[in-house]
Amino acid sequence: MVESSGKIDEDFFQGRRAKLFCAYYDDGICHACTMDKALPKLTLKVMFVKGIESILPVGTTFILENFALSLEESPVISGALTEGPLLPLVLPKPADRGIAEIFAGIGGWGMATEAFGALPLVSLEKDHATAKCHAQNVMIPMLETKEAITKGLAGELPARFILVGDVFDSRCWIVMSWKRIAHYFASPPCQSWSGAGWQQGLDSINGQAMEVCIERTTMLNAKSLTMENVPSIQTHPDLQQIKKLINECNYVIGHEGIDEIYPVLPIKRKRWMMTILPKGKSLELSTIEYAKQVKFPTCLPVFGARNSLALARAFNDHILPWEQEALKPSADAMELAKDRSLLPRHMLNGPTISSQEEVIKRRTIGQWEPVPSLMSCYGGQHELPRDLLKHHGLHSWFVKDGEHIRYLSPFEGAFALGFSSKLILPADFRSAHRLIGNAISFAHSTLQTWRTHLLLGQDSPFRTDVLGISDLVDLIFDRTGRFGDNVVVKDGSFARLAFPGAAERKRSPTEEVDSSEDSQPKRARSLDISPTVPFEVIGMDPCEVDLAMPYLKPSDLQAVSVAARLYTQPLDQGAFEEGSQEFLPVEHLNSWEQGRLVQVANMIPCQLLHEQKIWTEFVWLPKDTNIGFAIQQALPHSLECHFNIIQHDIAEVGFHDPVNPEQPCTIFLDTVKIDRLVSPTFTQDSLLVSVDVCWKFSDLIAYVASQCGVLPSKVVILDDHAPMPDAAFVLQQLTTSFKAALVTSPLDTRQLMPKKFCDFAKTKEVTIAGVKVSNPMHTDNAVPADSAAVRFAARNPHWGSIRSIAINKQESVSKLVLMLFPDFLDSIPNVTAESALIDPSDPVEALIAKPKLEVHFEGFKPWPVTDLEFLLPFGQPTTNDPAYLVPLWVQGPFDYRAKRVQVDKEWTLTKLAASYLVLHRSNLTMIVLQHGKPLDPRQTIQHVCSDHEIQIRVCALPGGAKSEDLVKFLEPLLMKRGVPGDAVKARVQSVLAKLDHATIRAHMHDDAQTFWGYLKQWANDAKLRLITPDELKAQKKAGRAEARVQAASSSASPAVQKFQEASTQQVVIDTSHFLANGLQVPKIDINAFAPDSTGIAVVSPSEALKCMPVRSLSVQPLALVVLTISLLGVEFQHKLPQTKLVETPVVVLELMIRKDLVNDWNEVQSPLAYLGLHIPEMRKDAVIEAWSIAPYDKHRWKSKHDYADYIHGFCKVRLAVADDILKRSGVAGIFLAPKTPDKKRDLAYSLIQIPGKSLDEVVSLSKDVAKTLGVVECAANYAIRTRREHIHEVRAKILPQSVAIQEGLVQSDADWFLLKGLRNQTTHENLTAVLQTMGWKEVHAVRPTRGGAWLLNAKSEPPFMYFQINDTYVSVVKLDKKNTGPKTHIDKDVHYQVVHATPSHTPTSTTSTRIDELQERLTNIINDKIADKMRETQSQMADIKSAVTALDHGSQQQQAAVMEIKKVQDQCSARVDVMQQSMQQAIIDGNTTILQKMDALFQQFGKSVETRLTAIENKVDETDPCKRAKTSTS
Repeated sequence: MVESSGKIDEDFFQGRRAKLFCAYYDDGICHACTMDKALPKLTLKVMFVKGIESILPVGTTFILENFALSLEESPVISGALTEGPLLPLVLPKPADRGIAEIFAGIGGWGMATEAFGALPLVSLEKDHATAKCHAQNVMIPMLETKEAITKGLAGELPARFILVGDVFDSRCWIVMSWKRIAHYFASPPCQSWSGAGWQQGLDSINGQAMEVCIERTTMLNAKSLTMENVPSIQTHPDLQQIKKLINECNYVIGHEGIDEIYPVLPIKRKRWMMTILPKGKSLELSTIEYAKQVKFPTCLPVFGARNSLALARAFNDHILPWEQEALKPSADAMELAKDRSLLPRHMLNGPTISSQEEVIKRRTIGQWEPVPSLMSCYGGQHELPRDLLKHHGLHSWFVKDGEHIRYLSPFEGAFALGFSSKLILPADFRSAHRLIGNAISFAHSTLQTWRTHLLLGQDSPFRTDVLGISDLVDLIFDRTGRFGDNVVVKDGSFARLAFPGAAERKRSPTEEVDSSEDSQPKRARSLDISPTVPFEVIGMDPCEVDLAMPYLKPSDLQAVSVAARLYTQPLDQGAFEEGSQEFLPVEHLNSWEQGRLVQVANMIPCQLLHEQKIWTEFVWLPKDTNIGFAIQQALPHSLECHFNIIQHDIAEVGFHDPVNPEQPCTIFLDTVKIDRLVSPTFTQDSLLVSVDVCWKFSDLIAYVASQCGVLPSKVVILDDHAPMPDAAFVLQQLTTSFKAALVTSPLDTRQLMPKKFCDFAKTKEVTIAGVKVSNPMHTDNAVPADSAAVRFAARNPHWGSIRSIAINKQESVSKLVLMLFPDFLDSIPNVTAESALIDPSDPVEALIAKPKLEVHFEGFKPWPVTDLEFLLPFGQPTTNDPAYLVPLWVQGPFDYRAKRVQVDKEWTLTKLAASYLVLHRSNLTMIVLQHGKPLDPRQTIQHVCSDHEIQIRVCALPGGAKSEDLVKFLEPLLMKRGVPGDAVKARVQSVLAKLDHATIRAHMHDDAQTFWGYLKQWANDAKLRLITPDELKAQKKAGRAEARVQAASSSASPAVQKFQEASTQQVVIDTSHFLANGLQVPKIDINAFAPDSTGIAVVSPSEALKCMPVRSLSVQPLALVVLTISLLGVEFQHKLPQTKLVETPVVVLELMIRKDLVNDWNEVQSPLAYLGLHIPEMRKDAVIEAWSIAPYDKHRWKSKHDYADYIHGFCKVRLAVADDILKRSGVAGIFLAPKTPDKKRDLAYSLIQIPGKSLDEVVSLSKDVAKTLGVVECAANYAIRTRREHIHEVRAKILPQSVAIQEGLVQSDADWFLLKGLRNQTTHENLTAVLQTMGWKEVHAVRPTRGGAWLLNAKSEPPFMYFQINDTYVSVVKLDKKNTGPKTHIDKDVHYQVVHATPSHTPTSTTSTRIDELQERLTNIINDKIADKMRETQSQMADIKSAVTALDHGSQQQQAAVMEIKKVQDQCSARVDVMQQSMQQAIIDGNTTILQKMDALFQQFGKSVETRLTAIENKVDETDPCKRAKTSTS
């Protein structure tokens, strides 16, 4: 984990952890130097135990933990704080490529690394039984932690071994680090992450093992860490904490994902796998993407998309009785397995379960099915707590074997996971199931190992020929074990595979099977079991017994039924011959000749003899075995391909042929020669050696030694820096090339050198400010202080901040003052000691012993005097008396939280702040805060409130930091946004004065748009204006001008671009098209275009002008071919081939497949296949296109198939079969809905709601009624779909008693329109007749909608868009928004009818653009406003008519009154007549005025509409620089 410098200091001085470098040894004592930059450069004596030199050579970097540090005289690390010796964690060097396997199990990762040419040096396993099984498989020793440490200190640690220990034990990591491990492969426990458990994550000890694994491997500078676990870890919340830990450890995730290995292996098993690498590792993006895309195929050439136990030959057809008994489920297991409530979720898919037999059937698979899952508790999950089983289900399942069911055998599970046939497992099947359930499959391990190999690049420890996923699959197939004719036999506490004849004696049916350990055959392969000699003792007289005869116990000489390798005596000279009795030691041979040892019954001796008679071995075999088994007893790595010819008793035989059981046999081996390359490190040339199956590395060493002229005892063969055992066979290693090195003397020449020449810790040094500093680096870590430096601190009187610097003791006082007060350069302050002036040229060392140092400032108004504080690195505290110490909570400048410290109460805050820098050479300016407010640094600790936290913060330099980089960055940015050049400098200064510089620098590397957004937000918060309104207007105006220029230049863009291209490139003209008098005319240069010339000259328009005016120049054919813009633009289009494409009518269908209506959800993994299964009409060529078909959950979020609630998508089908496909809607959970091309509802179809009926009833009803088009799922019920023209006919059949709503004729292939503004009540027949009378012949009114609108159906466009019906103004709007209508204008007739305008030209393109959509939208808005205005005007006219009627009625009343009182008031009659006439005239004049005003209003409104439309089009043209100018084509 990357730690702060303060944390490193604390860890070192408290003895928790230190990173050191072994410099040299003196009298067996290691002298080491500190490596962390945050620590002072120290050389320490490390008191290791004896023997550490072989583990920790000089020049090695290592880590110490839990040590005791003493700094009294010289720094000494004397011993460990915990029990046990002080041992180092050795860090690997750049060239180291060792591999370790953590949580090794039975070696799944080791199999993968071996397949890629590298073997794990250490395999860490906690469980002793598992480690022992692992050791039996890989044939390497097993060591306990304490034993490994003892062997390591003695220099006897094996090249490879299995370490029995826990990852929480630091000693295990110490032992592994001694092997210089650089790459780790781990399988942390999955119980804390598995969905079958409680998923406690990091809250459990097993979950924390992953954290420890990451922390330890990254601390040891691992080049890679590859891990695997169950897939449910990816959704566990604690995974984010693990990723955070990886980032804190300065590592990055190179690959992470979940992989399925089915059908590569016959098991459905997913694993989460991740590889992390150091952040400094350079990774190519293409490599990372390729590693992510590498997946196993879902269809294989051999197995297709399915695999099974039988296909993979992983099913055991020869189950022995003892196996059958061990694999039989117990009564308790069967009782729980029958409980339906304990079935896991994936077993509930399918028909309803009604009996316990069906529950068991759900849990049972056959040999032609894949393995569903394997867990560590397989075969024993029924013993888990019942509440856990209730919560997660009982995942137990069985295998159908004939008439019986049983558990899957461990070897069947191992072969399903890809393990080899040579695998050895515990004979206790419960233990074997636990190992197999915890194991990583060979396919998973090889896949992730190959990804790691790709990510590591040149740092990869692997050498492989695998180039792709197909090679990887072939590798898995080649190494995966198969049963064949083998059977499982017990070998003590372990079980293995063997041939039936060699596995057990044939017994009678009544013979009792003895499964005890003593009755089982012994294996010569076991490390702790000696080969059994198949002899029996013949009674002899004791006096005649040869003294040289060894003592043979009868228990060791009993009859056995397996082959036993005896002994091969080395050949000194000559050759082996058939029948040679040199396979026994001398004492055994004498006993054999004396008859004391005789052959056991049912066994025959077999001699294997090399064809060149240079090698022989004798083995004892059962009589019922084959040739291959006999050869593999002596050559266990041999394969059939290793031999040209095999002869048995002079006859040529095959590898699998049986041996002759009647007599001792001799097998002659004619071997195949295979080339291996050996590169000696001590010669320049490599050796090409032809070896065969009999060669061992000792033979290879002898050959190399003879060719190079060296002693064989000094030669060692290396495979990837690992020495090969002399007794191992060469062809047993997959490596094709080896290295040969000389064994060097253990004496180190450096031990003979004087001590002064042994300073290997010396590094390159440079001088900085007069101080020698080692290994300067550009880093954020502070440079450690040394004994030549002293730290000073003082308060700046101007700013009130604290300035603290480190300076060499030999520097002058004047330099000290300049470094402390860089803003007082005009008048350098003076330093005094008790009022005595200090000479500026004196060294700084002279100030250390002087009391009361002060700094005085000169001037007319001098600044206050400042105290000068100094501190010594590694100095002792001034007092340890608790009475003088004050406890404080202080958050230092590099701390993320406050810490409790004890501070001398006489210290000032200046000295307190400087004390945090005393061990470094940093020069910083700081301020001291409390409650967010600055404190005066001159205060002493005793005067500061100790109850509240004190914060020390680093601030800017006095006078402000330099911001030239920000100025250079902001100036072009503001100028680009519109700030003029003469004002940009002042604007930048105002920005820097108000905004935080650190915040700006933190976002300087963002893209320009993102940074501008941040800058505007910061400016708004600071009340700062970046750009004035005038500058913004000028910038937009300039942008519009530039856009117009670009638009003008691109208005004829195809022709102009082609002309420009033609002007810069050579134009090739085929002159064969130019003929004169039946002959071809030659091409000539423009310079040859002269009198009496012949030919054609190809020129540009500018060149053609030079030849003007046109006149007769030659009597021969002579012409100019001018390449103009128009010519280049046309490109002889009349000569291009043309054809016509018949459009196919299509329908877009929205499809949905409901999970709750599907019997088997797994069948819907391929939705198109499921649709073709249940809708035959879609199988052939009906579907033209399909898209967006994906699974979704109930929240309409995309999800994985297993967790989805439905499938949704779209497809496009031919119109001819659309109705036949729609009839299937509602079947098998499939629902289909026709849509328009823009995914809107298709109005050609209508629905009939069927309330109160189930889906099956509605589907049955739909099938019984003609002209129905399937079932539709609505919100509360189901509905039946039909075409709109058939709605009444279908409704009458389905719902004969329902109310039928009147609806007009719906024409097929017609467009839909909406008639708006009609207030009169009418029927569809009357409205259709009125519309057809007005000239719209192919229109039919369908039905009214809301707001006084009518839905129309027509095959032609309306002749007008606005017209008047009765006293109502109405408008027609086309519902298909993609077909934009042309512009309209208002005609000034009496009815204000809107006339359709005729376009002046045909558009060159029908592609809908954003501008067209915007124009259409604006047109619709304007049309709606016109309609609203017309309705408002109509309402006003109605009010006027009402007023006129009221006036007429009033005049009539007045006339009646006049007639009644005429006799009485004759004098008033004339006056009344005058008033009546005047009122009538006023009414007439008023009506005329209103009509005139309305006429003027409509004229003004029409002009306003035209003006606004023109302005909108111009504005769109101006704002879209990419819009091309409209051109008409003739």
